[in-house]
Amino acid sequence: MDPVTGAYREVQVPSHLVPSFPLQKQPSKWSCIPTAFAMVMKVPVDELIEAIGRHDARGFHAQEVLCVALSRGWIFSEHLEWPEVDAPKCRNERCFDGRVEEWLLGDPIEVECRECKGTGKWTFDPKVRTIEDLTRTWNGVLVGTTAQGNLHAVAWCSKVQKCLDPVGTMYGLEHFNVHSFYLAVNYRPELTIGIG
Repeated sequence: MDPVTGAYREVQVPSHLVPSFPLQKQPSKWSCIPTAFAMVMKVPVDELIEAIGRHDARGFHAQEVLCVALSRGWIFSEHLEWPEVDAPKCRNERCFDGRVEEWLLGDPIEVECRECKGTGKWTFDPKVRTIEDLTRTWNGVLVGTTAQGNLHAVAWCSKVQKCLDPVGTMYGLEHFNVHSFYLAVNYRPELTIGIG
């Protein structure tokens, strides 16, 4: 408000603070996945749900959205926060369900396997870019849990470095526990006719 005239001044929001796509609210509590993808694809969520072809209360799986996205010129590449190879067992031949037998003063004891760090599986220590690295540059969809521990999906805007939550809010990555990131690539922009 102008202190002299009492009139409100129009405030221009700097462009670097405006997300690359509009925030949309999910139409139901089980539709966070299609809503998050719809935001990134810049299409109305109702249109995306219609293209998926069902409206029941089962919730949605990302796979349903990915098929529709592909037909509209979008590719989403999934990157896991903690990738692991689904191997039958750890590479350590002495490992059994993440435990190995060691000898201490002539007596056997069970300790956590150093190779698999107690998981019992061959683990993958990625030397590739992490989700944190990818989200600096790429838009996409984050799947994980909220601060309250609920499974959820949100759109990620790299321009403003914020989660656009289908419940209608925006917040930083530190407020979302990421399990996976679906990196978005629009390979056929001429097929993308939407909002934003």
